[in-house]
Amino acid sequence: MAQETIRVNCVESVYLGEDKPDGNYGKTPELKLEHQKTSKEHLKYFAILQFDVPEKVKKHKILSCKLNFNATVYATTDPFLDRQETHFNFFSLNPEHQSIAADIYSSQYEDIAYSHGGAYIKVGKKTSAGYKELMLTQIYPNYTDFSFDYLRVTNYSGPFTAEYLWSNFVHFLENGIAFVLNECDTSLTGMYSQVTMQSSRTSKPPYMEITIDTDYLYLEATSTGFVDPSKDFRFEWKIAPTLHLYNPMTSQSSAQFRIRKKGEEETQTTDISGATAFHIIPANTLEASAYEWQVSVTTDDGRTATTEWQEFTTVDGTSSAKIIRPNLITLDGSAVNHFEWEHTISTASLPRGYEIQYREGDSQWQTLIDQKQTDQTYYDVPANTLPAGNLEWRVRTYNSNLTPGNWSDSASIIVRSAPPAPIITSVTSSPRPVISWQSEGQIQAEVRINDSTRSVLSAAKSYRWEDFLPDGFITVNVRVKNQFDLWSPWASAQTTIKNTPSGQITLSASVSNYAVSLSINSTYPQNYIYRDDVLIGKAVNREGVDTAFTYLDDTALGSHSYYAMGVDDQSNYQQSERITEKVSVPFGVIGELKALSWIELKRKRGSYPSHDIKRSYPVTMVYYSGNPLPVAYVSNELDASHTLEFTTDKTTADHLENLTGKTVIYKDVRGDLIIGVLVSVECSRDRATDVKLSIEETQREVVKIE
Repeated sequence: MAQETIRVNCVESVYLGEDKPDGNYGKTPELKLEHQKTSKEHLKYFAILQFDVPEKVKKHKILSCKLNFNATVYATTDPFLDRQETHFNFFSLNPEHQSIAADIYSSQYEDIAYSHGGAYIKVGKKTSAGYKELMLTQIYPNYTDFSFDYLRVTNYSGPFTAEYLWSNFVHFLENGIAFVLNECDTSLTGMYSQVTMQSSRTSKPPYMEITIDTDYLYLEATSTGFVDPSKDFRFEWKIAPTLHLYNPMTSQSSAQFRIRKKGEEETQTTDISGATAFHIIPANTLEASAYEWQVSVTTDDGRTATTEWQEFTTVDGTSSAKIIRPNLITLDGSAVNHFEWEHTISTASLPRGYEIQYREGDSQWQTLIDQKQTDQTYYDVPANTLPAGNLEWRVRTYNSNLTPGNWSDSASIIVRSAPPAPIITSVTSSPRPVISWQSEGQIQAEVRINDSTRSVLSAAKSYRWEDFLPDGFITVNVRVKNQFDLWSPWASAQTTIKNTPSGQITLSASVSNYAVSLSINSTYPQNYIYRDDVLIGKAVNREGVDTAFTYLDDTALGSHSYYAMGVDDQSNYQQSERITEKVSVPFGVIGELKALSWIELKRKRGSYPSHDIKRSYPVTMVYYSGNPLPVAYVSNELDASHTLEFTTDKTTADHLENLTGKTVIYKDVRGDLIIGVLVSVECSRDRATDVKLSIEETQREVVKIE
């Protein structure tokens, strides 16, 4: 390291203050700085110093930069610390305000600083930070000769890092403008600090004392981790600025490139003349190993620099492959089929080949193609190459060292047009027959008996018919769909349905509490209740009596016909005699579903109880080009809401409020029946309570034979 200290005198200076209209005091022998703390911080005066920064400072690394000036200082005394404090702040000029540097005597206070604010410059950035380093705490005005770091090279906590301060200091090197401000102790109101410093027009003007390293040179080299040995590789470097080095202002005159295997002393060198800042190692020159390289550069002004040894490797990583297509589709084996995959490797190198294998079921993998010396990530399989059937295929790639990588996850394909027809293995003759079959590649099936079709939305290969079939001859058809949305042909079988009931069943009913209570005496294990020929539920066994079953129909209103159907384990069934019951209500009643606890709603103040009904389907109106009117698309989602109004007492209203959010049944003398959620209860009370009930109708339970 060769150090040199350069003195750079201040060539022009001015101080600005708020007392003049433009704030500029022109060419004066003294410069004033003053900062006060009244109700707010108050910057009264500050100085602008202009330097002619020599090129030598800009082209070499700066080790330190000190601002020296003569001044007298006065500050108020902190009564708690019993000392006087003055803190100095240094700023550079932002490039976007370069016009200030053209003539500092034309600059105006209000364009540069805020009078009622802290000690900072709105057109500049800090070049130095440090509370202790920039603080005077002695008794003033004893000091007349000051030296402060205009550029600190030490990191600070927070935003004032060395990099941040250097990026601001660069502006000083470019335009030579330095702002100098002082700051008083701001912990108390009434504090102030005054500085009177000699200007550039005195025998002792301010000056910068800049120490530089004239030997320092910085080289920026290519970042090398992995080098593909199968291709030419270019190692590059350049002379570059860096922290505390603005612009080297020099060129390479010669260089020496060095390379060696990691851990070995033997080094291969290549001398380079002139400004060529790269070296190319030809393809297939390096073995698969770990290496190090460095470069030493000499410049036209005699500076030299050598990079650290940079590690790299020609040992490629292990590659992985991911199949893109085809996967989970049916291929036409009589046509050319495009296979494609992704090559993934930590070094980002290109592949140098691939291998594709396939198999059927759990058989051994067979090689479809093994291709090297190519970076393709696809293969067009010729027509009539793949065998018909359900196949898996996988692929792996070769890295730049021609080492095979990991196999991809396998992909499934079917090389055919449709699955074969299933084989129906059995059909029982019970009234609800069970159909069983065998199939290949099934994800869905359809079962058809006579003119009715049912869907099996799974790979299940057995299905019990949901409905009871009458006695007689039937034809059963089954077809399956594979995962590629292709249907097989229908398979068919025949059987004869015969219902052979062997038990007894009777039904009785009574009306109580606005509901129909049904009692079933049956020797069948399962007993289902039909109302008006519609299945509404399954009777439950009465505890302790194997043949006694009950069912409560609290949704009944008006006259209904009932019968019970007993079903044995083979789906043989027997129907009871039909009975008819009638449920009447003299007013309105509401209660929680299946709770059989009713709240009676009899009247409404001033009129009859009211029931407002709103039914709506969501409609989307779409306008098409060329048509003046829209096309309506009506959803099949029905919204049905009911509003009921009654007058009752407070106790009854409280019971109604307790039903909010529950599924309820409402029925009344008019024949209205609602099943839904009581979404709100609104009450208005005086001597009586007016209530408004809002019910959103919900889908009733769908009952199926088990």
